Amino acid sequence: MLREPTQVPGKVRVDTGVKEGDEISTYYDPMISKLIVHSDTRSKAIEALDEALENYHVIGLSTNIKFLRRTLAVDQF
Repeated sequence: MLREPTQVPGKVRVDTGVKEGDEISTYYDPMISKLIVHSDTRSKAIEALDEALENYHVIGLSTNIKFLRRTLAVDQF
């Protein structure tokens, strides 16, 4: 299953070469998708990124979504 975030129009972009239903071989490039978020301020961009990551669902491959969300929650970040 693949569900890309779309809830923040104009602020979220997903660059990828795959779509739901595609088969990814064992020799896949580990960066099969890139999530880009833009906003007026850093804090707004972090909020938008966290929301986008919360709504990014991938089943069948390991992802770093949980790691990224934990990183965003660290004050020093």
